[in-house]
Amino acid sequence: MLSTERLNNSAFLVSPMSSTDSPCIEYCVYNYEKDFCEGCGRNLLEISDWSRFSKDEKALVIETSKKRLRIIEKSKEEEK
Repeated sequence: MLSTERLNNSAFLVSPMSSTDSPCIEYCVYNYEKDFCEGCGRNLLEISDWSRFSKDEKALVIETSKKRLRIIEKSKEEEK
């Protein structure tokens, strides 16, 4: 469940994907500058096509997403 603070921080909710294999953490804040969700690290195409991806494609998306999330983490640390 999302906190009120996250909702007030311009988060928007989308219908949850399959909870069994989706990297969605139900914290959807799309960073249009970086072109990916700050919650799961996927871009819009990866989010919308997730259910059509093979296991190998999903694994690749998850690896790429982790890299994207590390970029966000680093930039937030540098701002401090």
